[in-house]
Amino acid sequence: MTFFRKMLSQKRFFNSYQPPDNSDEFWRRVFFHCSDPADICIDAPQSRPIEPHHFMLARSYLFAPGNNPKLLAKVFDAGADAVVLDLEDTVQLNQKLEARRMVADVLSKSLCSKSSVYVRVNVVLSGFWREDIAAVVAPGIAGIRLAKAESADEVKRADEALAVAEGKAGMPLGSLRIVPTIESARGVIAAFEIASAPHVEALSFGAADFVRDIGAAMHLGGDADELQTLYARSHLVAASRAAGIQPRISVSSGGHAFIRRRSRWSTRSSRRARMRLPRPKRW
Repeated sequence: MTFFRKMLSQKRFFNSYQPPDNSDEFWRRVFFHCSDPADICIDAPQSRPIEPHHFMLARSYLFAPGNNPKLLAKVFDAGADAVVLDLEDTVQLNQKLEARRMVADVLSKSLCSKSSVYVRVNVVLSGFWREDIAAVVAPGIAGIRLAKAESADEVKRADEALAVAEGKAGMPLGSLRIVPTIESARGVIAAFEIASAPHVEALSFGAADFVRDIGAAMHLGGDADELQTLYARSHLVAASRAAGIQPRISVSSGGHAFIRRRSRWSTRSSRRARMRLPRPKRW
């Protein structure tokens, strides 16, 4: 188990969460799903065994707009544990099809990235999501981000589309993971059902859209911004734990001081990953 402790301290593993000193079993459960389906993996409830699947708890996710060729060329070498090629919010409506083509072209090439690669597809209620999935599924990606998820049915529909795309790409069925993003009151209330849907790896939280959805004030400064979303963020932590999936992913779009402050909040409430969004002025 000394090996796992050393790996966790290295660059590609998040090391701010400190488990009990004598819990060697913890380290085995953190790094590997069990090969025996009868085992309880990552402390998942026995009623919902998790498929054998190797994974890493990423510290950072770096977004790149799918219609920005400059960032698409650089994002894989930026040093983030995972990258997300975005087809949703960072892409204007009249550029959706071009962004899909550009991302599919990038993914069709042999990826030599050390980062895990995800694609954020458009919301299921849009007319783009199914074609997004069909275009971007390719060997080398880890899964998809599902924007503005509000029900388990939406996740199941995305999972069915993934199964079709995996078959066409010659990939094993169920090999790609789904990370739904919770961005509304409806999504928060349905968080456990969403987290329990097939092939869900973790939940992500879109704070800005959530605050707009509930009609709360934004950019109050200091800890007030954290208190606006405290209930929702805490609820997603509990829902993720109850469903036996990875801790939820936080979102940060500010500078280093802002990320450090939010990381302190995250560490206190058992969230182990950070997501970094590029600032609009740098696009």
